[in-house]
Amino acid sequence: QLILFGEGTFKITNTLIIAADKVTVRGQGMGKTILDFKGQKAGAEGIFADGVKDIVLESFTVRDTAGNGVKVLGATGVTFRKMEATW
Repeated sequence: QLILFGEGTFKITNTLIIAADKVTVRGQGMGKTILDFKGQKAGAEGIFADGVKDIVLESFTVRDTAGNGVKVLGATGVTFRKMEATW
C-alpha cells in the first residue's frame, strides 16, 4: 500500500496513524513535501505506528507537531529514509 504526497505543504490537524502492515508513505523530497501539523487539534504525534510490520517513511518533512514528529512502537521492518522533522 502506497500513500503518495506530491510537492507542496499539506495542513494536517490530526495524528496520521499507520495501522496496517506493508505501508509506504512517500513524498517528493525533504522540504518539497511538507506535512504541516501547526494547529494540530488531535493527537500528540505527527505520524504514529504501533505493532505494524514493514513500513517505509521517505522523502518528506514533518513540521510543527504537538509532540513527537514520528513515533513507532512495537513494529518490525521500519525504514526511515530522507526524512526530517522540524519545529
